[in-house]
Amino acid sequence: MVGLTRIGPFAHILEEVLDAVRIAQIAATPGLVSYMLSAVDCLSDLLLAACKGGDLPPGFETSLLFALAEISGINFDTGTAAQSPPPSD
Repeated sequence: MVGLTRIGPFAHILEEVLDAVRIAQIAATPGLVSYMLSAVDCLSDLLLAACKGGDLPPGFETSLLFALAEISGINFDTGTAAQSPPPSD
């Protein structure tokens, strides 16, 4: 089941952020909403790749996961797909 090991953890992180907004732990700022919309697109890409029997490059979702962690202030385990922050340019 190529790709599914990345989809579950990624979806769980999105759920954590949305739950934090729901219980008013964090505010739904324009920046957070923008990252969440990007995350939905990323999740869609991961699902599409898995459905086609392929996979996206390692770390495809890493930068977005770290951005979500930073903007939300939520510390979550990003799993094996994101062991370290992305390199700065």
